[in-house]
Amino acid sequence: MVVSLDIAIGRVFLALKASGQDKETMVIFMSDHGGDPKYGGNNAPFRDGKFSLYEGGIHVPAMISWPGQIKPGTVSEQMMSALDLFPTLCQIAGCKPDITRFDGIDIGPHLFEGQSLGRDLFWQQQAAGNDPKWGLWHRETISAYRHKNWKYMHTRDAGDVLFNLEIDPAETQNLAADYPEILADLKAKHQKILTTFPKRKDVQ
Repeated sequence: MVVSLDIAIGRVFLALKASGQDKETMVIFMSDHGGDPKYGGNNAPFRDGKFSLYEGGIHVPAMISWPGQIKPGTVSEQMMSALDLFPTLCQIAGCKPDITRFDGIDIGPHLFEGQSLGRDLFWQQQAAGNDPKWGLWHRETISAYRHKNWKYMHTRDAGDVLFNLEIDPAETQNLAADYPEILADLKAKHQKILTTFPKRKDVQ
């Protein structure tokens, strides 16, 4: 997989160089989710994978190259989302789409000036489908909220869970009972976001 990825991205850069566009083109690579453990995916040291809101499902790499704009070898630990790409590229291109709000943010100030993004992130996983092999299926609805190194999750089976990702990136220790104030704060912020979602109609 890694070798195949390296070859494929190399072809992109070679094509850009051959066409003379390599010095003025931004190349972005990122994954939409972690690998699926059921099919050999291994997201170590993170827990779980695809269809999960544990770090193995949502903590993925992103690589951005833009000669003359982003210093080669720069490493960032800031949290970004695929939803940030649209507003960021719009800002770079100078376009103003006719929409009232973006779900992501412009991360240009971080990419080009090293400014901290200083943001929290929210996720919700609510997958369902009707597969010829498996029939009608619905995975557990889970949601998560990340503030700095703290991550709150709510699941049907485990209820409220709290992790400190700085000391426990594998999410093995539920600290909800040890830090009730942090739990309450993140849970309240999480619930506030949920109230902005449209109510789902019952599936008939």
